[in-house]
Amino acid sequence: MEKTNLYNTKKSLSILFVFIVFIIAIILELTFFGVKYININSLEKKDFLNNVFSISKNMEKNISKNNLELNFFKFSNNEKRFQKFKLIGGPQIPNIIITDKLGNIISGNIWEKIDKEISFNGIENDRLIKKGDLLIFKVDLNDKDVYFFKKLSYTYLNFFTDLIFFIFLNIIFAIGIYFIGYIFVSKNLKPLEDILDDLKSFIHNANHELKTPLSVINSNLGLLKTTKNYEEDLVLDSIKEVNKLGNLLDELSSLSNITISKEKVELNLSNKINDILKEYDNDIKIKNLKVNLSKIDNIILNSNKYYFYIFFSNLLKNAIKYNFKNGEIDIILQKNTLIIKNTGELIKENEYFKIFDRFYKGDNSRNSEGFGIGLSLVSKIANIYNWQVEVKVIENKNIFIINF
Repeated sequence: MEKTNLYNTKKSLSILFVFIVFIIAIILELTFFGVKYININSLEKKDFLNNVFSISKNMEKNISKNNLELNFFKFSNNEKRFQKFKLIGGPQIPNIIITDKLGNIISGNIWEKIDKEISFNGIENDRLIKKGDLLIFKVDLNDKDVYFFKKLSYTYLNFFTDLIFFIFLNIIFAIGIYFIGYIFVSKNLKPLEDILDDLKSFIHNANHELKTPLSVINSNLGLLKTTKNYEEDLVLDSIKEVNKLGNLLDELSSLSNITISKEKVELNLSNKINDILKEYDNDIKIKNLKVNLSKIDNIILNSNKYYFYIFFSNLLKNAIKYNFKNGEIDIILQKNTLIIKNTGELIKENEYFKIFDRFYKGDNSRNSEGFGIGLSLVSKIANIYNWQVEVKVIENKNIFIINF
């Protein structure tokens, strides 16, 4: 169920990602083509007016029918086409039509292809107007009217054509963006997936660890109820299981409460290690273990005192618990490195990383007491302080190497 919900969440977030990117792209395109339209039109209007003023001054001196050649072109009031103005020509020059005061066309110069009829009715002198994609300017030259006009190179049609084309491209790219978004979302949700998987595993294992002592207690209480006799062994066994439950809850509490701590102090590691060893002296004697302390340098470590206690004591408990009777434990403290070696059941190579998982017990330790939480506490504290923990098996000894 959680996987399905997570998959649907990925899809929804990917679609939302595509939608946001699509909207941003549309806004950017509208802005780009809008600015392009305004800039191009502004520049063309400026150039158009400059050319008009320059040509109109020149025409005041030189205008004459004799230097214009007639041809035919279709207009609203008659049909005439005009050959290019021989004295003034070129793509930078506006189209020109010269009429008398009655509106009859006398001559002109049209070099652009005009696809529709042009109406000059109601156009005032010396005023720039825009009709569709045409710029028009009228100049009064004595007994003649001169109309300058030019097609805009970037019109509304060009604007919407470009916009629609890029929107179409956006739709195509949206498919690719969806998959990119899905990969991006999946990558970012991967830690959440791992947490969910870890939580399911945690609940399953915690359920198992809690049920085992509860089953023993329930069975013992059932026997006591049936026999109605006080049996010390059953009571002691039940007390032992209750204590196990208490220890489990304590370890789970420690695991959940460990966070980045600001309460750091300077710890003398050699002194701290010796103090912790004294606490486990009885456990060491029960198995008749030989503890070898060598190369113990005077190292100062900035750490939370309680966290280091949990860290080292769990490594030490691990070395004691899975050791043989009459075995050995070597502790080496040199420079910024702590090394703990122990004889006993050797850790398999494929378990080097698994042993730090919550509730994990290797094949050699499934029947031993404990809940498989100790080394997960070690791993969590190491991650907080960026301590590197490495596991090896050399010369029939399990070796934990910690680089501070």
